[in-house]
Amino acid sequence: MSHIHPIHHTVTQHTLPLKKSPAQISQRVPARHSLLKGAGSLHSLPNLRFGKSWVKAPIENVHLITDFNDASSNAEAISRYRDVLKFTDTRGQELQPFKRWNRAPKEAPDTSLIGQIKAILKTVLNAILGVFSTPKKADTIPVHSLSDIPFGNTDYAALTLQRIATSRPNKDIVVLVCDPGVGNGETRKKKITHDRSILITENYGLVIGPNNGIFSLAIKSLEEKGERYKLLPIDLEKVQQLERIRLKNPSYTLPETFHGRDVFMVAAAAIANGIAPEALCDEKRARKFTPKITPFAQSIVSLPLKASDKGTEFYGVQDRTFGNIKTNLILNAKQAEKLLAQDAVFEIRSADPTDPITPLQLPLKKFFAQVPKKDPVLYLGSTYSPKPDKRFVEIALNFDNASARLGLNPLESKKLVIQRIR
Repeated sequence: MSHIHPIHHTVTQHTLPLKKSPAQISQRVPARHSLLKGAGSLHSLPNLRFGKSWVKAPIENVHLITDFNDASSNAEAISRYRDVLKFTDTRGQELQPFKRWNRAPKEAPDTSLIGQIKAILKTVLNAILGVFSTPKKADTIPVHSLSDIPFGNTDYAALTLQRIATSRPNKDIVVLVCDPGVGNGETRKKKITHDRSILITENYGLVIGPNNGIFSLAIKSLEEKGERYKLLPIDLEKVQQLERIRLKNPSYTLPETFHGRDVFMVAAAAIANGIAPEALCDEKRARKFTPKITPFAQSIVSLPLKASDKGTEFYGVQDRTFGNIKTNLILNAKQAEKLLAQDAVFEIRSADPTDPITPLQLPLKKFFAQVPKKDPVLYLGSTYSPKPDKRFVEIALNFDNASARLGLNPLESKKLVIQRIR
């Protein structure tokens, strides 16, 4: 619990409950559900409610972001999503008030003689041209797969999520799989309290993933924007019941390992097809469920603008591609221009006095070519911080690896110290 910080008091203020209790707004699925007759139905799911939700618009995209570069695993996760999406295809009737969002409404047929002639001509013309005006099916909601996160690095995952999920209002689902604990949880009274979660927002879609710090920067960004959100724990029992019905296997048990495929993508498909995300969550745990904020997100600091004998502590995280270092130091464009005009130079060292790395002196520049090859450079990155007018500062070695130079581990962030020396 050492990573839980006072910011959670702020989080609680924004995590607003619905105006009515779940009992007041619940609407059960009809008992004679059309899905898999004789094998159970969604009606048999305990407390599965389809009531009011912040998710009212059609889901437009699903993004699968992972911390492993395994094409077969990603393909399997996407396949599970499509299977569940087809299974929950409700033809626009069963999950009122949620319509089949991605199915075009049918127009009343023209029964007049002219209307019938037009219909015949249209059918013949479509057959000749090979163009059929069929409504979109559930699996046409596109899935974008990205494997760009260093394995198990939750701070890098948090940076990625902030850029994708909160840069603009959207109607997307992001499934983010960065789960170094692999089913991380805490055992209490012989029951595992897990961290599988859904982050629901009013105008920035929703995110499904583990509550292990990956939501940190997105939540800070939402708070800066004044956006309402709520973080709810997934009820694994409901997901398991849904899969037992779909697979016609009453003894099916959710695996405890790859929840990206077996829980997150299952939930994404159900939500994309009209099931309220709140319906898949644990209402009792939600009252005490708070987002975990990592030290990287908790201690965002400004780059020191004046020369000083005292350094400023910050965190650096390795970019998996070139070895550049993304930091939680922030700076706006006006401040950067002033420092550039002053030819400012900084020194970076480890926050651990026993660390053998040599301190690194580096200037602030606009781009890499302004320093010789193999020389270090500090620059204003392209990633905006939760503060809308400030961006994160980054560290690089021109044509070399800054992370190796400063002893960064790709699996975790490292605490460093920076001070302006000129």
